[in-house]
Amino acid sequence: MSKVSAIVTINSSVGGGISALVLSYFTHRKKFIVTYLINGILASLVAITGGCALYHPWEALIVGAVGSLLANCTVPLLDKLHVDDPVGAIAVHGAGSVWGMMAVGLFVERDTLMELSHGLTGLFRGGGWKLLGVQFLAVLVVSAWSMITTFMLLFVSVG
Repeated sequence: MSKVSAIVTINSSVGGGISALVLSYFTHRKKFIVTYLINGILASLVAITGGCALYHPWEALIVGAVGSLLANCTVPLLDKLHVDDPVGAIAVHGAGSVWGMMAVGLFVERDTLMELSHGLTGLFRGGGWKLLGVQFLAVLVVSAWSMITTFMLLFVSVG
């Protein structure tokens, strides 16, 4: 299990790095932008974390690439909305984690070794919409919890 998780994690970062370089090459006049690469690799690692023991190595390339593209496309959106995110943490961890949670509902096949998927299978594996719906609900619950907790802490500390 740990060997597969290591390979899947590495493949995800490779997919994220390659997609970030391709995106920067085509959006910045054939130049490679290092911040795209950094954010892309970090977002791909965030995205793969939720299901790294349950993906096939080739799926990790896709999960990492999509996580990277989402994060690198979120940065200009946040800039346009005047959201202060100087290090790209919202883009990397926000977009990467939401995609990572949804990717579990798409790619995961039933785990018979440790029952990590609780007998559920992802949409692309013929498992229907149930696991994807569960993952979407988890995204909503974690987002709500994070917003409420952040608001309470900022309200108490800043006033």
